[in-house]
Amino acid sequence: MSVEWVEWGDKEILYADFRGLKRAQLIPQLELTARMLENTPGQCLLLLNFKDVSVHFAYLRRCNELGQRVIHPKTAKLAVLGIDGIKATMFVTFNKIVGQKSASFQTEQQAMDWLVK
Repeated sequence: MSVEWVEWGDKEILYADFRGLKRAQLIPQLELTARMLENTPGQCLLLLNFKDVSVHFAYLRRCNELGQRVIHPKTAKLAVLGIDGIKATMFVTFNKIVGQKSASFQTEQQAMDWLVK
C-alpha cells in the first residue's frame, strides 16, 4: 500500500508493499517502485510484499518490461514476501528472465535479514 525507504540495521531497503491493492492499483504501484529505483544512485536493496495479492497478465507484462529495464539493473538484492501457488511459478520465471539475485521469504524479518547480509 506504499513504497518507502526503511532502515534495517545500518542499511536502507526500498519496501514496496502491494498488500490490499486492487487489480487496477498494481501497475501504478510497480511503476512508482521503478521510479524510486531510477531516482536512486547506484543499486538498492528491494523488498516486495505480495501477501494476499492476485496478480494479472497485464501486471506481469509490465513487470517484465520494468524488470529488465529498471528493476534488475538498479537492484543489488531482491526479497519477496507472499509468494505461493501460481505466484511461485511466476517468481521463478521472473528470476530466469532478469537474472536477479532474489529469494522469497515467509516473514519480513527473514527477508530483511537476508537483504542486509
